Amino acid sequence: MVVALASPVNSPWLPGAESRIEVAVGDETFHATGLTVVEENWLEVYPYVKWKGSTELPPVVLHQRVRVTELMMSSGTTEPPELLSEAELIDLMDKNHIGTDATMHEHIATIENRGYASRTPDGDFRLHLAAPRLRAQMEADMDLVARGAKTKDTMVAACLTTMRQIYVMV
Repeated sequence: MVVALASPVNSPWLPGAESRIEVAVGDETFHATGLTVVEENWLEVYPYVKWKGSTELPPVVLHQRVRVTELMMSSGTTEPPELLSEAELIDLMDKNHIGTDATMHEHIATIENRGYASRTPDGDFRLHLAAPRLRAQMEADMDLVARGAKTKDTMVAACLTTMRQIYVMV
């Protein structure tokens, strides 16, 4: 049974639709999120920005019963995040109130000069904010959470504090 749906992503420049589906099968609950570009508008002429993870989900209505046609379990490995284009990095900086229009390119140059990020040949950014020591500490803290010796909220707060301190140095 579908128990959740979502809404249009309203932007006058790039209208889209985001949908979230939650399906209960027995005692298990499965989630899927989809994003569909409704009108490409300026994306037709400016292909450097992509809506990442655009996945169309089948049309359903709230509380609709659906028939499960296939169940499968797959295994995989952790993959690095997709690289950011300069436009995506600037968008993230803007959304997080980092810098101003006049200083964003200066911040990006500083990040590159200090070796916290580098550009690939096609101009995308490969971030180097994670260090083996930080990853090891994070995994040790996650192990403590799994054993009940530390709460998830405490662990996340500590990680965020560390990352913020590193970011301030950038």
